[in-house]
Amino acid sequence: MAPVVYLDTSALVKRYVAEAGSDEVRTLLRGAETVGTAAVAQVEMAAALAKAVRTGALAREEGQSALGAFLEDWPACTACG
Repeated sequence: MAPVVYLDTSALVKRYVAEAGSDEVRTLLRGAETVGTAAVAQVEMAAALAKAVRTGALAREEGQSALGAFLEDWPACTACG
């Protein structure tokens, strides 16, 4: 069990959007007591999802759903820096 797992924004995206590496991120999180990330990840996540919608990698509804789920989980994350 990993008590603290740090995720950068690219890993956070994989938590909310099915893409290469998503299964590995979910497996890692199953053993985590605490999820840490950078405080700027909140803004970076919104930007990454908006870009995915703009470029057609995600449908607008998928992007909005992923962002909503992330923002719902955000208070439980430990923001570093």
